[in-house]
Amino acid sequence: MSAQELYDRFAELAGCAGQGSLKCLKGADVQVLREASLAVSALHTYTTSSNSWAPVIDGVFLKEPLSEAAAKGTVDLDVGWSMYNTHEGENFIPPGFQNSTAAGGFNSSEASFSSWLRGFLPGLSKRELSRVAALYPPSGTAEELTYNTTYVRAGLIYRDTVLTCPALWMANSSRQDAYFGQYTIDPAKHASDTVYWNQVNTIQKTNLFIYEGFAGAFASFFKTGDPNAYKLTNSSQAAVPELNQGGEQWIIGSNGFATGPTDMLQRRCAFWQSVARRVPI
Repeated sequence: MSAQELYDRFAELAGCAGQGSLKCLKGADVQVLREASLAVSALHTYTTSSNSWAPVIDGVFLKEPLSEAAAKGTVDLDVGWSMYNTHEGENFIPPGFQNSTAAGGFNSSEASFSSWLRGFLPGLSKRELSRVAALYPPSGTAEELTYNTTYVRAGLIYRDTVLTCPALWMANSSRQDAYFGQYTIDPAKHASDTVYWNQVNTIQKTNLFIYEGFAGAFASFFKTGDPNAYKLTNSSQAAVPELNQGGEQWIIGSNGFATGPTDMLQRRCAFWQSVARRVPI
């Protein structure tokens, strides 16, 4: 379901369908809104509304999707930096993929994976779904990851479509310098990286090395547009590479900082960009 469809259904359940729905919702009873919200959040769980928040293309503030703007070169960005986490798609897929016995309607079988894929991407043709399965085989490699489970395989698909490829498109759209990186420290799930930069906490003292290297690069970028201008790690640790110069990403690992290629990711994201209009996010 698109963001607009989710909103329309929410308004309908709250008794506010049609013209003036937003004004109606603002005056609706809180309990009515809660019940409508709970109902909408449970719609098509793990398929077309597994990500139930998204920007709406209204033709005024947002005139086109990022996938199209990036392809046409109309993203208004001089210097950009995007990050993603290795396993962050796994927060949003059926947990049943981890087991051979069914849980919540899903298991680790190929049939269960195929059923989920059709539900997650209903706008894609059989040929395109076969292409997805080929790009994400039952066992394989992806950047800093080697995998052989349905759970990680499905997580990669979700990660790339919803999080990583849009991040790459944005970084690639920078008119001047572009930076791109992957956070790999276990568990490397969605938001695992935030402990190093979103608020003061213990890990910033117990792992000062990663904190200074990671948050320091962020601070340098925010201040100067260059993550390496105030680099806090020594020469043994990789600086953040400029993406458009060598196609490399910055890698944050438990033992330090390195760089690595993005060629496999670029190929997968090129496919997603070609079908993005029919991906329901």
